[in-house]
Amino acid sequence: MLEDEQSQETIHKSYDYYEQITTHDSSLSSCIFSIMASKIGYKDKAYNYFIETARLDLDNTHGNTKDGLHLANMGGTWMAIVYGFAGTRLKENGLSLAPSLPAGWQKYNFRLTFRGRLIAVTIREEGVELELLEGEALELTLYGQSVTLGNEKPLTQALQA
Repeated sequence: MLEDEQSQETIHKSYDYYEQITTHDSSLSSCIFSIMASKIGYKDKAYNYFIETARLDLDNTHGNTKDGLHLANMGGTWMAIVYGFAGTRLKENGLSLAPSLPAGWQKYNFRLTFRGRLIAVTIREEGVELELLEGEALELTLYGQSVTLGNEKPLTQALQA
């Protein structure tokens, strides 16, 4: 919740500790572990937890799909992409992104609305593309650097490790 208040080392150690003792009985567990694995650079774990999240009802992994779909988990699948792989965060100073591309993927994209602006986000092997579709220019953070997203043309930048 307050990742800026913790050192990267503390987050990393906490993840390692809790991953070993968590049973993942909750349908919401895997998406959170995917997001945090992305944050600390565990790319394979992030992807594997994402797949568990995405396939929960398809594979009936909790043995209860007959009782209905896990809709919150479906939202967690979206969150694993947007907050995990794309590194999207809402910080005190505004919107922040630090996208990565999972191995084997060529591209993913999504839209989000932030402070009355509609933003298209596309991540592909060639880099990140941010396009302001609606609203006034917006200053945001991309890979820790302040950038301005305007109406003229999409902002593009190479992916960073």
